[in-house]
Amino acid sequence: MRLQIFKDVVAKAEQENPGLKFELEGIDEVVNRDQKLKAEMAAGNPPDIFEVFGGADLNLYVKASRMLDLMPIIEELGLKDKFASLVEFTVDGKVYGLPFGYSEGIFYNKKCSRNLGLPFPKHGMSSSK
Repeated sequence: MRLQIFKDVVAKAEQENPGLKFELEGIDEVVNRDQKLKAEMAAGNPPDIFEVFGGADLNLYVKASRMLDLMPIIEELGLKDKFASLVEFTVDGKVYGLPFGYSEGIFYNKKCSRNLGLPFPKHGMSSSK
């Protein structure tokens, strides 16, 4: 699903901007992040657009001057308040990436929670035990 969303965005951008052409390269996510992207960054030849986690890797690339501050673009497009959080992509007040989506969960044991008098989560899926 993510790949199709990405392809749709690329197709729309190319349609709206004659002469603009993206070359997509599909690589295993772990191989890309742990090997290929790091090698390209070290060689000074990073791709124009890529997917990376925020945090430690992002900080390394920012310190190596391999990232573009997106805040002027975000402000120009009026997107500053459209994201739940940009903390993971912010370094020294500059934003170097945008979240694609979040899929984190919290697991809990109902019996233990009940025994401890803890409230149950109100949203999301829960265990039947």
